[in-house]
Amino acid sequence: MSIRQILNIENFDPLNIDVVFLENVSDKIPQEGYMDPAMAEHLATVTLRAADKCIDLLAQSTLYLSHCDSQRRSVRSKVIKVLQDQKVPATIIKEVYCDNEQYIEITNKYNIAFALNTWLENKHDALLKTHHLCKDLIRRAQGTQGASSWEPSDYEPVVETPRPTRPTQVVDEGTPPRTNGKSSWKA
Repeated sequence: MSIRQILNIENFDPLNIDVVFLENVSDKIPQEGYMDPAMAEHLATVTLRAADKCIDLLAQSTLYLSHCDSQRRSVRSKVIKVLQDQKVPATIIKEVYCDNEQYIEITNKYNIAFALNTWLENKHDALLKTHHLCKDLIRRAQGTQGASSWEPSDYEPVVETPRPTRPTQVVDEGTPPRTNGKSSWKA
């Protein structure tokens, strides 16, 4: 498959996208909650393959979303210009342009594109998390949890750095040194 095929949105219809591969992956997740290492290995492979297909759809979806957004902005500008030519007050134009049928149609198209894009991003994220979960289950079953350098995506090592202390300054022999503490304006 070439980039030209992936980024082609000429006949792209978000409501007719074949997402059977995502349903098939969901069906392979055990319902009982138990997963042996062989099942985990299979599911890790399947989810990674589905995530790869999801990336291609996500690229098309993102391009389609941008296309719909530019159309929506263009139609809005044209409608506002027509309303201004008809001498509609500027304070009312804001409310009136949303009633234009063409604007409503293109906004609905944009909303569907946005929903698809968000859905695909969430599916892709879920597929990757499932893949990593399966790999963790495999490592635990094999007793090689520490052998890998991979860490969960939500892992953030806590590194405490000591705060430097400010040296006290002596301005003059008769003046006591300044220290951090209460401010003079606080009681």
